[in-house]
Amino acid sequence: MNEAFVVNGDADVQLFVREVVQEMTVKAGQKCTAIRRILVPIELIEPVTEALSAQLSRVVVGDPRNASVQMGPLVSKEHQRTVRDGIASLAKESTVVFDGASSSSVMTTDLKEGAFVNPTLLRQSNPYSALTVHTTEVFGPVATLMPYRDTENAVRLASMGRGSLVCSLFTDDLDLIHSAAAELAADHGRVHIVTTATGATHTGHGNVMPMSLHGGPGRAGGGQELGGLRALRQFHQFSAVEAPPDALRRLAERAVFYRP
Repeated sequence: MNEAFVVNGDADVQLFVREVVQEMTVKAGQKCTAIRRILVPIELIEPVTEALSAQLSRVVVGDPRNASVQMGPLVSKEHQRTVRDGIASLAKESTVVFDGASSSSVMTTDLKEGAFVNPTLLRQSNPYSALTVHTTEVFGPVATLMPYRDTENAVRLASMGRGSLVCSLFTDDLDLIHSAAAELAADHGRVHIVTTATGATHTGHGNVMPMSLHGGPGRAGGGQELGGLRALRQFHQFSAVEAPPDALRRLAERAVFYRP
């Protein structure tokens, strides 16, 4: 249940909104690092809802061979039904605040025939007592907004996902980064921190760099997945050799060492 959250008004909210929209729509939301839960300070929930809805309304859905299209279909009609069922499940507990299917700015000539699902944004006003939003991942262009009162509560909400691959934290408060990063690390394989200084150059919430960990605790998979040098371990046999120092030195002369 990957999430992103902005923790104070000093952060670049527009940068935050752009990142959320990108992570919701790239590959039509069909990736394990896509943002599913959007945590926002309660005083910013209305402007962020409006900003996200405005940007999502400009996403053109359709045949990706069309140059004007920004988001293509899901992998299959079967998965389309699964995503629609997931949205319906979330909507029983949360409110749909943007439904791309009803937006005139989201157009396609073959929407009914293809496996398309338009971007959908929901809002859960009482996330501390909610259940579905923390336990149900809809593998498509779908995310849910949740307001929080303070950083302590934001970290608590993040942990309610019971394990995530990645969390993005948008703030310029270095003291808060120092305190929150360690707490967030307990529930996430990767903690991605974005400040206004790094906004133009950061790798992105969903991009896993070769030297980075891909994997996460709990429901995220309980460990590491293929990625970077860790991938090589899947194709090598490991053995420990115990011997006197002279023998080990002789063996070491034949070894090949990797030094990054």
